[in-house]
Amino acid sequence: MSVLKREIADEHDLYPVHEEDDLPERPGHEKQVRHLRTVLEARLPDRWVTGDVCMYWEERAFHRYVAPDVLVAAGPPHEHDVFLSWTDGRALLVIEVGSKTTFREDEGPKVERYLLDLGVEEYIYFKPHRQARRRALQMWRLQGEDVVEAPVRNGRVFSQAVGLEFGTDETGFLRVYERDGTPLLSLEEERARAEQALAVAAQERQRAAGLEQELERLREELRRSSEHAG
Repeated sequence: MSVLKREIADEHDLYPVHEEDDLPERPGHEKQVRHLRTVLEARLPDRWVTGDVCMYWEERAFHRYVAPDVLVAAGPPHEHDVFLSWTDGRALLVIEVGSKTTFREDEGPKVERYLLDLGVEEYIYFKPHRQARRRALQMWRLQGEDVVEAPVRNGRVFSQAVGLEFGTDETGFLRVYERDGTPLLSLEEERARAEQALAVAAQERQRAAGLEQELERLREELRRSSEHAG
């Protein structure tokens, strides 16, 4: 039986992952994207959170695809290497971080491709830069058949699709926040915070022990002074 006639168990296997597009990432870009993925994956365990997977919107159109840095799709996590819009449910949110590599110019936001062709509910585009005035944080969403740019309030945008806010901290790093403003931390950040808390607690115990010794010394001096006076 020829390869063309062989029955494919999973339609996803027909679509290439386009590894030729995997260019070296800048360290800052890789760190930023890894943070967003891990934080969203932990916060949204009932969603499929992934990234750098080819998203196809036309059947058998193997060269018509996009591959966002972060993808949040409805439904439980799965192990597919590609996203097919006609079988994989709703794509809730995609995030792209600009200036991915020195080998390719940043193409800028792909609003129509994600929202109109793929039907993604919301699309965030973030262009990092050391200088705040040269950073860009934008979000668009679908309202019916229309594309609407979401407002940026206090440097943050709110995603209705996932119920979280996105905004930069004082260093220009894009973070994820709860509605009450609490930042979501990665596992590395939580571990670092816990280790710092343990270190502070150890210092406080050491300080308390030193104060206790000093207090005992003063008590001893007072006792001897009282005996001498007597």
